[in-house]
Amino acid sequence: MAFNLDEFRNSMADGGARPTLFEMGIQFPGGAAREQPFLTKISEIPGSTVGVITVPYFGRQLKVAGDRTFATLTCTIINDENYRLRKKFEDWMRLIARHDNASGARTLNQYQTSLTLTQKRRAGSNAAFYYFVNAFPTTLGTIPLDWSSTDLIEEYTVEFQYQYWESIVTNAADLATVAVDIQVGPVNLGGVFGG
Repeated sequence: MAFNLDEFRNSMADGGARPTLFEMGIQFPGGAAREQPFLTKISEIPGSTVGVITVPYFGRQLKVAGDRTFATLTCTIINDENYRLRKKFEDWMRLIARHDNASGARTLNQYQTSLTLTQKRRAGSNAAFYYFVNAFPTTLGTIPLDWSSTDLIEEYTVEFQYQYWESIVTNAADLATVAVDIQVGPVNLGGVFGG
């Protein structure tokens, strides 16, 4: 196929998805019934890997699909002066496993909850929605302190484990014709792409 700038331009008519247009939502355990957006500076659209089972056969190798695994989700959070979010993450991890002894949450429902990632279009509507099922934090990153660090806002990372993710990716034409009505865990995805 010959190089054709006009064809490429037509395929980029909407300008392309922008990595700065996203929002993370969370439903903290024991908190508000609705998920809350939180101050995420950096996140990622998740990946997954399907393993390979190799079966030897007469000098050849038959490759068969194995189990799917999901990578850790890492988010960088902006720290507010009241440590509002940091305190919630600290409390969440203390619920899972206390600092002073080996006790912690007795059931999965006590500490596993939902995370959402919404990718936005430049016009403001939702382009893609990712739902992380039964998520919980496993690493709460450090906050570096330094007298010479001026003109900066504190930030820290949080690593989450989750069972799996679900996604809804849609385009503007789909919005008028597809009614999204999915119930997964505690978050109802119905109407998430409305308006």
